[in-house]
Amino acid sequence: MAVVEAARHVFTPALGSLLLLAAGLAATASALNVTMYSASRVAFAMGREGHLPDWIARIHPKHRTPWVAVLTCGLLIFATTVFFPIDQAAAAGSLMFLFLFMQVNMTLIALRRQRPEMNRPFTMPWAPLLPLIAIAGNAMLAMHLFAYSQSVWYAASAWIMVGALLYYAHFARKEAREKRAEVVYEEVLTSRHCSVLVAVERQSDAQTLGKLAALIAKADKGEVLALHVICVPGPLGLSEGKHFIEAARKRIEPVRESADSLGVPMHSEVRLSRDVVDAIRDTSRENEADLILLRYAAPPGGRNRLFGSIIDPLLTTPPCTVAVAHPIGKGEIRQILVPVRFGPNASQLVRFARRIAAICKPSCSVTLLHVAPTKTEAEQDARALFGPLLEETEGGKVACRLIYGRSVAASILREAKDFDLLVLGATAQPLFKRLLLGNVPKRVLRQARTTTIVLKSPRGGIVDVDHHDLPSLLKRWINH
Repeated sequence: MAVVEAARHVFTPALGSLLLLAAGLAATASALNVTMYSASRVAFAMGREGHLPDWIARIHPKHRTPWVAVLTCGLLIFATTVFFPIDQAAAAGSLMFLFLFMQVNMTLIALRRQRPEMNRPFTMPWAPLLPLIAIAGNAMLAMHLFAYSQSVWYAASAWIMVGALLYYAHFARKEAREKRAEVVYEEVLTSRHCSVLVAVERQSDAQTLGKLAALIAKADKGEVLALHVICVPGPLGLSEGKHFIEAARKRIEPVRESADSLGVPMHSEVRLSRDVVDAIRDTSRENEADLILLRYAAPPGGRNRLFGSIIDPLLTTPPCTVAVAHPIGKGEIRQILVPVRFGPNASQLVRFARRIAAICKPSCSVTLLHVAPTKTEAEQDARALFGPLLEETEGGKVACRLIYGRSVAASILREAKDFDLLVLGATAQPLFKRLLLGNVPKRVLRQARTTTIVLKSPRGGIVDVDHHDLPSLLKRWINH
């Protein structure tokens, strides 16, 4: 009314008051409409996820609108307007919004620490300073409301306590039961002694990944488990992902065709989850998988990423042997190249390549490659490296090749052009060495024109770079 009274002195008394009154009513109606929409939409989402009774999430059969949520929120707003003082209701609403904004800023700080690999199109500058300033500002305004009306604080605190009690006493348990039932399609495994878990994201990759998985499984007389994870966002209930089950089954069907062509038993599983990495780990543990096969895709940015937000956590702490594949699809595998360096797991790479060669074709050969920086170091290293590895191979065609090159990755890429399959180990370098020298497997995967498989063992990793002191590290970095 103060604005309307001021308009009388600026405009014609009747016209000015009428215009401002009409504008105020229109603005209020618009704000109430937005409030009704947002409140009913939040209640609908909570009912669908199980944090409110299920009947709140009902959809109108004709208009396809959440009519129960709209009606419930309208009745609550009507009751608040009629039975409570309007200033007290407005103050309570403001206090709840201040609490909400404080939680948003706290969540930003927590996500920066817990999920640093997330792709963020917009990044808040000066974090966590700005969120802390925002939290302090909201707290000061909330204390001002406490000085205005203590009863508002008591009412809002009681409302929050009731909500928390209902969540932890009932809705959280319901959500936990729903999470345990996140496997929505599963076939029974045949309990072979070797199981290869292949995680399929896109249908276009299913056939090539299925062929590689079948080759690996057949080499150890094992089976293939094809997995597709339906990632359900947090605001939605896990049950919402069930609408995509049929499409998920079609995505992994080409894996079955590849496995059947090689006579390898194949089983499939579709899983609903909030996090793809957790779903892969859980599936691997529940089915006692011996190897996880993933498709390499260049990460969409971020210097702290090596192979991507899904592959990096699995390579850091692998639940079993993890294989990252970049299939090119040139046909049959006749020649396999295995770059080797000094390390406790170099023999694992050789045995893996030999098993693949034995399945592919009797004439398939394996070549061990060692890249040395200088000729004087190479001859002595080659005898100490190739000798034990050749002794462990059980027949077959295994050749040794020694080359000189300042850049390990460039040398491997140059030699791999004449081969059908490249097998190398994931680096176990600490962060300091990665910053100086870069990551050899990452560069090879990105630039190779040959089907490439990078292996990582759960027992500490396969090392592809020798240990050096700081001066030689700097020298190699300059050469690189």
